Amino acid sequence: MNKFILAGIFVLFLVILGTFALKKSDLLMGAMPQNLDNWTITKKQDIPKKEDVKKPADKPALPLPTTYAESLIYAKNKEKKLLLVFKTASCVPCAKMNNDTFKNKEVQSALKEQGICLLYYLNPDIEPEVAKKYGVYSVPKYIVIDANEKIYKSGLGYLGPEEFKSWLK
Repeated sequence: MNKFILAGIFVLFLVILGTFALKKSDLLMGAMPQNLDNWTITKKQDIPKKEDVKKPADKPALPLPTTYAESLIYAKNKEKKLLLVFKTASCVPCAKMNNDTFKNKEVQSALKEQGICLLYYLNPDIEPEVAKKYGVYSVPKYIVIDANEKIYKSGLGYLGPEEFKSWLK
């Protein structure tokens, strides 16, 4: 006989022998112990302390909005204002303001201090009805609004981090 056929028969024999060696309940339970009451934790550090267990937040985290309407809902749920930034892909001052100003840690802190929960970018070419609503005829234009679309501030043109923080106050 061929060596491979003998090896196959031997493996089959072991599988059959192993199957008969297990009890029927072991096969059904995946060979798990049936009495879980006898299980114990052996290390004290496995038990979390009461103060280490974090309580869930009062409100679940909201997903970031992908549309203007969703951004209004987001601001309403957070009970805060939002900053609309109108820009286009070909606008060099828009890109510079995005990289220099809006990514600045001090500017981000100032936005939080002013109760602004979201910086939402809009392209007036893609959302012309929103741009028309806020009188956007050139970019970059930035507007602070609340969830009811009340305008608090509006600005136009490039502002560096320091100028933007002054404008924000």
